[in-house]
Order: sequence, then C-alpha cells, then structure tokens
Amino acid sequence: MNNNITLADRLESLKQRAEVARTEKAKAEATLESLQKQQADLEAEIRAYGIEPEQLDAEITRLEAEIAEALTKAEALLPPAPVPTQTLGSFVS
Repeated sequence: MNNNITLADRLESLKQRAEVARTEKAKAEATLESLQKQQADLEAEIRAYGIEPEQLDAEITRLEAEIAEALTKAEALLPPAPVPTQTLGSFVS
C-alpha cells in the first residue's frame, strides 16, 4: 500500500469536507441575516402599535384581561339564557 496515495486521498477528502462546510456556513449566514431582518421588521411593527417588544407578553395578558372584563359586562347586560323546558309530551309514556 502506498502511503502517499492514502495521504493524498485523505487530503482530498479534507478539502471536499472543508468546501462543504464553507457552503453550509454561507447558507447559515444568509439564513441568519434573513431571520434578523424579519425580527427587526416585526419589532418595528410592534413598536408602531406603541408597544416595546420586551413588553409584548405583558400587553397580551393585559388585553386578555380587558377582553374578559368586556365579555362579563356584555353578558350582564343581556337577559339570562333560557332554561330548556320539557314539553308535556315528554312526560307521557
């Protein structure tokens, strides 16, 4: 067995793997850049509503409570739901 061929094969394999790694790194960097832009766009949209992105969870909780309170008030303004009654025919066997 010739060690030079084996070493050359190993070197070629390393070169190919390095090229694949460079390609994967470039793809990952492009994906990261795209995701960072999307994040910046979403944060700008959230700020346009007057909310800081860090406060989004608290704002959602506040809005859920506000909705629940509004539903409770609306329900109080309406008459209670009718209770289903049995007809005379249901008592007859």
